[in-house]
Amino acid sequence: MTEEEALQIGRRVIGDAIRRVGTERDALIDEVQRMAESDPSLMVAFAKVGHLLIESWQDSKH
Repeated sequence: MTEEEALQIGRRVIGDAIRRVGTERDALIDEVQRMAESDPSLMVAFAKVGHLLIESWQDSKH
């Protein structure tokens, strides 16, 4: 899975979760976690997205 694919999957999953449970933070986190637990490829995508976010944050500090 490429970084671009991981970002696309992440956006799709978050959009799906928002449509199901709304934008309340805790409900949204619970729904995304439930979705990721039922699909291991989502765990991989979120790990890649998380890594990209950390890299971006670190780059912006320098």
